[in-house]
Amino acid sequence: LLVEREAKLLELMSEAEEYINSIEKSELRMMFEFYYIDDLTWYQVAIQMNRAFPKRKIKYTEDNCRMRHQKGSLIQTVFFINSSENY
Repeated sequence: LLVEREAKLLELMSEAEEYINSIEKSELRMMFEFYYIDDLTWYQVAIQMNRAFPKRKIKYTEDNCRMRHQKGSLIQTVFFINSSENY
């Protein structure tokens, strides 16, 4: 049972990484990777995004990272919900 669950989780992780890599907008792709793959909080995502884009006029915040994720990622959110339901 444990081996089956581990295999399923590895499969889901692989699917998630593949999907994230297919996101065209690099900023959104990075946010997804930080949040879903690296398991960072939205606050930590904002810090990483500000490090990646130091010349950006409007700095990333916890709230605007979360909002960009929600606004630009309805399809991605559905993907992750469906994947986790299969677990």
